[in-house]
Amino acid sequence: MKEIPAAYVKANQTMLVLLTASSILFQSVVLLAVTFVIACIVLVCGPRFNPAVIVYKSFFRKTPGTETEAASLTRFNQSIAAVLLGTGLLFTAITSHWLAWLPVLAVTLAASAALCGYCIGCVMYYQFNKLKYRAGRMKS
Repeated sequence: MKEIPAAYVKANQTMLVLLTASSILFQSVVLLAVTFVIACIVLVCGPRFNPAVIVYKSFFRKTPGTETEAASLTRFNQSIAAVLLGTGLLFTAITSHWLAWLPVLAVTLAASAALCGYCIGCVMYYQFNKLKYRAGRMKS
């Protein structure tokens, strides 16, 4: 199983919180679009193209601690964030109603909770895999 250093995951979560909170605070669709593009690039290209990881590496030359997170879990969480950011971007393009910012707020809150130690995406990942396992057992 491929692993990603936890410091890189925390750097990504911090970047998501800062960018999404700023886009909500300033009602900036451009900043939201930049955040969405970054999330998509990270999904497609992996953590080595993540701006948060690049900045982290430039400030902290030594290798991160031994703590790691599963790459599949991180990818799942990043996928959820990208979908919600894309939804928010689409809604803000269609309407200027404040409800369009709710998916972006969900990303902000989830990333903030993850920084505090509670990973909502991890719970969803566990439940999804449990459901997938049960469905597979019922077929056989």
